[in-house]
Amino acid sequence: MLKTNTIIVVALFTLVVAQSCKKEVFDVSEPVIIIEPIDDCFGLFYEVGAKSIVEAKCVTCHQVGGSGPGDYTKKDVLTANLAKIKQRAVEDKTMPLASSPQLTDAEIDILRNWIDCGGEFDPAVGIPAPPAALIYEKDIKSIITAKCVTCHTSGGSGPTDLSKTDEVKAIVNNGRLKVVAIDQKSMPKTGSPQLTTEELDKISKWLNDGAKFE
Repeated sequence: MLKTNTIIVVALFTLVVAQSCKKEVFDVSEPVIIIEPIDDCFGLFYEVGAKSIVEAKCVTCHQVGGSGPGDYTKKDVLTANLAKIKQRAVEDKTMPLASSPQLTDAEIDILRNWIDCGGEFDPAVGIPAPPAALIYEKDIKSIITAKCVTCHTSGGSGPTDLSKTDEVKAIVNNGRLKVVAIDQKSMPKTGSPQLTTEELDKISKWLNDGAKFE
């Protein structure tokens, strides 16, 4: 009877040792490490690099009243023109125009990467709203009064009385103001104080924005 019990104890001890060894081998196995590929486009928003380039090299022409089509201060306009910007600025290198400051190789690479990554904008930043439209009474009337009303007034040497808002509206609607002041630059007449570049730009922008009155 003692011999039988001894055999049983030895068998149980052997089984426990075997199971312990198996568990130990399993516990010390090396963990599986999965390496995710790095996303080169992560966080590559317009505001990181591309924005400063567009504002310095593109917006000079591409804005309301500018010589280029499209207002690149607006997010939706930029998004609609991504393919065009890449073609002309990155691949063909025909923009900016030869007379304007050119893009450096580094700037071209930044624009290419941003566009190739989807042309994304940082949702936490966005693009500031464009400046409010110019209003005649607030922004333009003082220019007309200083540079035009001297002649264009009741009893003056010029036709129409531009001290009257209705008569200003009339030469805006028939296109006369744009022709003589902006296109021909024939008014004011030589010898009178001339419109400065800033004043011409302001009148032009006001006209292009729809010539709003209060």
